[in-house]
Amino acid sequence: MRNGEALAQFWSAYPKRKDKARAKIAFAKLDPDDELVNRMLEAIELSKASRDWREDNGKYIPHPTTWLNGKRWEDEQCARFAEKPRLAL
Repeated sequence: MRNGEALAQFWSAYPKRKDKARAKIAFAKLDPDDELVNRMLEAIELSKASRDWREDNGKYIPHPTTWLNGKRWEDEQCARFAEKPRLAL
């Protein structure tokens, strides 16, 4: 997947779409491969279900640039999810 397509997927999945220009720079610095993009998208979906992200109309959802620069897909709750074996369908 090309970086532009990956950024579009990230941007579409992320619930707080603010400051796209800076998010684009942060995303380009990471230059994620397909595996990392998938981990990021899974972490976003997991985080969407968290109380922090649902509380007060998403008041505590970080800006996308903050999330990317902080490698938030590596946060404990996301890392535990990524380590669980997935069921084959």
